[in-house]
Formats: sequence, C-alpha cells, structure tokens
Amino acid sequence: MINRDQRLRKRADFDSVRARGKRVSDNLFVLTVAHSEAARTRWGLAVSRRVGNAVVRNRVKRKIRENIRDMTCKTGLDVIVFARPGAADAGSESFRSSLHKLARRAGLTPISAKSGDNFDGAKS
Repeated sequence: MINRDQRLRKRADFDSVRARGKRVSDNLFVLTVAHSEAARTRWGLAVSRRVGNAVVRNRVKRKIRENIRDMTCKTGLDVIVFARPGAADAGSESFRSSLHKLARRAGLTPISAKSGDNFDGAKS
C-alpha cells in the first residue's frame, strides 16, 4: 500500500504535475514527472474507462502499486502514472519492465550505463 503522504490526491496536484512535468511514454503507460517541494516522492494513478471495466481498472491499479513498491526512487518528485488500454492485457513481465524502463528514462531510478536521458536532461 502507498501511504497517504506518498499519494497525489487533489485535482490541483494532478493539474500542477501535468502542466510543469516531463512526460515519457510507451505503449502501456505515460509517466509525468515534476520536481516537488515534498521530501518524499508522491505518486498519482490514472486509469481511464478506456482501459476496461471497474474490475480491470482496479487490477491494473493494483499491479501498478505493486511495481511502484519494488522501485527505488529519488525523492522530491511528483509522478503520475497514466495507464493506456494495452496495460490491461499485458503480462506481468512486460508490465513490470515497461514501468521500470519508463522510470529510468524519466530519471526516477538510478541511471544505468545503457539508458537514455535522465530527468535533468543529461545523457548518461
């Protein structure tokens, strides 16, 4: 479970991250990342009705939260994870690898020698 202080909960918070954040995406997810005043990284999840019915959307959110728990992330960021319709049908391994690759590309996790741009725009 993501603690209350680790969640984006208000519409104004989501709007702020969307307006000033950097977006990275693939066929399963769109991650929007923005710097924050908070000491912790805060997460917001957005799974629209295009992904599926309530059962499917809740399953996708559970899988996202499970994968977020496993990540070691930088602090002081606000992150929104938008699920695309393909996320509902993705297998566990492709789901996990997609989220982790996007997190690396966005600069959330430590950068490996093979990855691309980090959040600050510097090449690794």
